[in-house]
Amino acid sequence: MNVDDVIRERIEAARRKAENDKRRREELAAARAAGLAHRHAQKLRNLNRGDTPTVASAARTETPAPSKETPMAATKPVHVLLLCPACRAQRRCRPVGTAVVGKRRREVVECGDKSCGLQWVAAREHLDATPTAA
Repeated sequence: MNVDDVIRERIEAARRKAENDKRRREELAAARAAGLAHRHAQKLRNLNRGDTPTVASAARTETPAPSKETPMAATKPVHVLLLCPACRAQRRCRPVGTAVVGKRRREVVECGDKSCGLQWVAAREHLDATPTAA
């Protein structure tokens, strides 16, 4: 076996490897595009179904105008004290809608500070159902 033969074999092996890598990348790109198209189609089907609330749909819903049957206290906005992640301080926050996170509906709140206005899904910490004995 000649040195030129060894070099020729290595060059051919490198060419075959490059062709295989290119073919594999093209196959993966086609599968990725097909999966992306499938996910977009599924998302559109879910949005058209309309049974899953989103932040956008919650923002579009209008609050009813107060009537004589409805007292004014029922339409008064609710504010809670929460730790705003952007301000890093406890602020008065108001609920602005709902969002679906992990197949569960969560409340979206907005920071009441004029300079902040951050909207986020507040984490709820639940207390134990049974009190611990002291």
